[in-house]
Amino acid sequence: MKLQTSDTLSHHDKKRHIPLYFEVEQGAKQLDITFSYTPVELAPALPINEISLSLFGPKGARGARHNNRDMNIRLSESFASPGYMPGQLEPGTWCLEIDAHRIMPGSVVTYTLTIETKTTFNSESLPVFPKGQTHSRGSGWYRGDFHAHSLHSDARWDISDLVAFAKRQNLDFVTLSDHNTVSGLAELHSFASHELLTIGALELTTFYGHALALGLNEWTEWRVNPPNGKPQTIQQLAQNVEEKGGVFIMAHPMSEGDPWCSGCHWGYAEMMPGTANIIEVWNSSWEGTSHNEAALQLYYSWLNLGYKLVATAGTDIHSPSKANHSLGFNCVYAQDLSTPELLKAVRQGHLYLTNGPRLELNAQTKNGTRYLMGDSVPESDAVITITWDDCPNHDIRLIVDGKLHKKIASGKSGFDQLNLDLPARWLSAEIRDAKGDLRALSNPIFFNK
Repeated sequence: MKLQTSDTLSHHDKKRHIPLYFEVEQGAKQLDITFSYTPVELAPALPINEISLSLFGPKGARGARHNNRDMNIRLSESFASPGYMPGQLEPGTWCLEIDAHRIMPGSVVTYTLTIETKTTFNSESLPVFPKGQTHSRGSGWYRGDFHAHSLHSDARWDISDLVAFAKRQNLDFVTLSDHNTVSGLAELHSFASHELLTIGALELTTFYGHALALGLNEWTEWRVNPPNGKPQTIQQLAQNVEEKGGVFIMAHPMSEGDPWCSGCHWGYAEMMPGTANIIEVWNSSWEGTSHNEAALQLYYSWLNLGYKLVATAGTDIHSPSKANHSLGFNCVYAQDLSTPELLKAVRQGHLYLTNGPRLELNAQTKNGTRYLMGDSVPESDAVITITWDDCPNHDIRLIVDGKLHKKIASGKSGFDQLNLDLPARWLSAEIRDAKGDLRALSNPIFFNK
């Protein structure tokens, strides 16, 4: 079978899923799809026309590629192009979906497409990736990243490069969260070792907001309005992630959006925060285009509305050139270095965010009960303890209900204790440098009324 076609897309096609159906015959061994479109770039200083391709067989999703540089797909039982999953070519109706993330005003995009099946297949095959193992290390603080990409979506490095970066940063865990695909996770998990836990995920890259499905190793629906499918709300997508055992994290909610970054700015008013319990307030470098300060203040405002929310960080790293001193990592207090225990601790808010300094916040009541960040404590008799290290010439700032309550010159390390003598919903701690940029952030301690 060989199908060739071409068509045009305009600005009116942006934010659309455009299905192209085709038949795969019984006995087909290899599927080749060649896709190109022009123009991609209108001018060097302007946003690009951004299209990705999702592929579905009769039994479900076979992957996606969020990448404007290489749009061709080859699929067989033993091979798949990056972003896609190898396996038997089921006979029946397939769908190649054009996901038109962005078509610039005034632009007419012309695409050409060839779909061909063959009864023989090339000898190329993907390596077999034996799964590595991370041994139990017991309870303690574990440092790592929840948001990173590889060439299986739109990054410019391979999974081995990401793992090497994690090791250089002395991380205890690393996560691969490629856009709408899990095709790189088998290789990622082959790097698991006693020193490094690997965590599966994918970034649900919708047209109006991005979210991390942390802890999942299977594709999950990311489209709010799939073609010929039942429309879903973003809350339903989040519920689906949680029901599969994952953690749904609203990613970079205040990032630059259209036209520069399609869907990067969170646009779902019904989940601001609504049912989003975990918010990525530190994305990539603190001073970058994600507008992390605005995200943090938005998070604080939601806490003041009475929502009990968890803050996370994610490097969102795509290449070595982005590895700089202001990337934020997560330090999680978990009962073990394992995915279930880390996810449990994240849900509880037992973590702080940092690019280097140590920052711990806890509370203890008169009866000796100790509470961690993310916990709710009786307000009347709690003694709050803040401990810090590795932060010379920084300020420790105690934030109560979104307002500065106390500022402490840090020195290299130290601790402070206080009894709150005022009504409060929540308290958190920040470490900021001389420029006022964030260098560490605790999750809040909440107070029962």
